[in-house]
Amino acid sequence: MTPLITALILATGSAAADGEAAADCAALWQGVALEAADNPSLGGSPDSASLLARQFSLGAAAAGLTGQPLRSAILEALPDYRLLYRGVIAEDEQSRALFERRAAECASLLRGS
Repeated sequence: MTPLITALILATGSAAADGEAAADCAALWQGVALEAADNPSLGGSPDSASLLARQFSLGAAAAGLTGQPLRSAILEALPDYRLLYRGVIAEDEQSRALFERRAAECASLLRGS
């Protein structure tokens, strides 16, 4: 296999992984937005979480994950992230730690790190 073909294959695999990671982050923040909308007593607005979800969706699309595969990836992860955020709301330490770790991973994806 030539070095060019190898590089193209690796780049394609990397783009697919980036798309999947961005879709997962979109699901995380969409879950936060939905839980915030369902719990107005929390204070704050779900708008910023919705904007983050949209930004990650656009990132997934830019990496090649679009249309139904993108929607399916988000919808598959969404219930788990809603449940995770309910744990954060309930002040569960394990949920908070997991949420903060996942949010940090998403932030690094936005920074391109």
